[in-house]
Amino acid sequence: MKTMKTLNICIFILLLLACVSCKTPLRVPDGIYLAQNGDGKIESGKDGLIFTIYAPNIQPQNALTRGPYTYDMEPSGEIRIHGSSNDSIFLFVIMDNDWSWDGKNIVRKERKSGKTQMFTIEP
Repeated sequence: MKTMKTLNICIFILLLLACVSCKTPLRVPDGIYLAQNGDGKIESGKDGLIFTIYAPNIQPQNALTRGPYTYDMEPSGEIRIHGSSNDSIFLFVIMDNDWSWDGKNIVRKERKSGKTQMFTIEP
């Protein structure tokens, strides 16, 4: 009887540990995040991130919208965005930057200059 009780407790603990190790992916909260300088926006939703940006070297007068892009977010806040090598916006705009989540904002850091830009959730 005591052995059966011990076995049941061990099974319960193993199941509990298994559930704890099944973590849900980290996500940027759903919403529209606006660039502080008015230079674009990022929409976060269940399908991924949609970027609306101004890229004067690609399309001088109009904003470009691309996405949704799937992504992974690390516990550190680093965002790794997935896209196609056939997508010029992904290659030359999104991939030229490091992206992260600071708990409140999406942060873009230009790799060449180190300059950062915050995208803050729309009120």
